Amino acid sequence: MEVKVIGRVIPAVPGIASVKSPRLRLHVRAIVRDRKTAFVGSQSLRRPQIDGRREIGVIAPHAKVATALARVFDQDWEEATPKAADKVRNKGLAEVAAVG
Repeated sequence: MEVKVIGRVIPAVPGIASVKSPRLRLHVRAIVRDRKTAFVGSQSLRRPQIDGRREIGVIAPHAKVATALARVFDQDWEEATPKAADKVRNKGLAEVAAVG
């Protein structure tokens, strides 16, 4: 199983690849499993926030929804990789808007 995270994983976990988005400040928490099921919410996935807040998330057991979310993630992941991030940093603002 491949696990990728756009954002920070602290402490680093072996087997989990993570990158920081050079362009976006992400608020969504989304998990896509096998492009068949997806979870989308805004709550933090850390124990203190899960136990101490009442926020909402939705599980969508629909392949079309999961696949659509995975496509957006894949695009954001590709943009966040160091090679792509260098390209984004070197573009003008109009070009960056066209990338997104």
